[in-house]
Amino acid sequence: MIRCPNMLMVGAAGRNLGKTTFICRAIERLSKTQPVVAIKVTAFDDIDGKIITETARCNTYKTLEGRFMITHEGEGSGAKDTHRMFHAGAEKVYWIRTLKSALDEALQALFDQIRADGVTLESTCIICESNSARKSVEPGLFLVIRDAGDDFKPSCTEVYDEVDRVILFHGDGWEVDPDELDFSEARWRLPEDATAIILSGGQSRRMGCDKGLLQIDGIPLIEKISGQLRGNFREVIVSGDPKKYNFLQLRTVPDLEPARGPLMGLLATLRASNSELNWVTTCDMPEPNISFVRRMIRHMGDYDAVVPVDADGWKQSLIGLYRKGVVGMIEQQIAAGNWAIRDLLPPLHVRYIPLTSGWYRNLNTKKDYQDYLNYGHDFI
Repeated sequence: MIRCPNMLMVGAAGRNLGKTTFICRAIERLSKTQPVVAIKVTAFDDIDGKIITETARCNTYKTLEGRFMITHEGEGSGAKDTHRMFHAGAEKVYWIRTLKSALDEALQALFDQIRADGVTLESTCIICESNSARKSVEPGLFLVIRDAGDDFKPSCTEVYDEVDRVILFHGDGWEVDPDELDFSEARWRLPEDATAIILSGGQSRRMGCDKGLLQIDGIPLIEKISGQLRGNFREVIVSGDPKKYNFLQLRTVPDLEPARGPLMGLLATLRASNSELNWVTTCDMPEPNISFVRRMIRHMGDYDAVVPVDADGWKQSLIGLYRKGVVGMIEQQIAAGNWAIRDLLPPLHVRYIPLTSGWYRNLNTKKDYQDYLNYGHDFI
């Protein structure tokens, strides 16, 4: 899997849903302030390299030379999707035509080509139109456009579990305006109708100092975390000392009673939140996985909370998604003298989902901190 956090990938559940128009709207706006690279992927069904009959009839397939091919797209009549992307303002446009069995190879060749063309692959604004490419690339944001019907083309069904946000098409527009998409600091942002809460009121005994103020890349760790959350939520709230964290310029909510642990911080911030849905994280987790949080939001349904469970079976309540209404249950628990956050979950209607590996790590000790400084994502 190729990880490309600076890529927006847009797929569709069916035809005539305005997918290319949606993409071109985003290109038109973003290209006014920065270079944009656009990619269209056309993948043909095959079985071990042998084309199925339906694919063989496809006129676009008849233009394919070899197992895959990459072409630079530019000026044209404007009828082709790639020509529309170019005219919308994309600096470079690439079209991949590939057998599905060659998709991994084709995408790797594309990234090599992009680098050879002088594009800084790791930070340039990239927008890709595809469903199938999600099987080979982990983008920063994967959107799928669909209508209210239940019909899904196979290429969408295969990757639907990986979708970050489903956008409904209403015939003359979408429920999410392309102008809401933001690309800055090599990351894509699209606000969820939810609040992010950073719990920072702990005593950091094992670290020996305030973990939230540890310096990472020249800024405090809590600022690094909040910077990744900004723009992806309607609001970001910090649980902690307002004077200590005033540099964040975020609403900071003190505990109702000091030194009572994370349950008190959760209660205070849920009370203060302006959102029905609230995702919680801690001030010592340097790489929040926004795609995973979006998946939690999609799974919320009528549950009180969605909580990840790690490979060892531990319920990770401190990165859970909670309804604001959970406040009442917390108040009852505290009134009974119970401050353990683990005891919050049993009375609630909770959906548990597997925690994806490779990102959930805390900086609990000085060794953790030094390892992160030395190895970054490799530590995670």
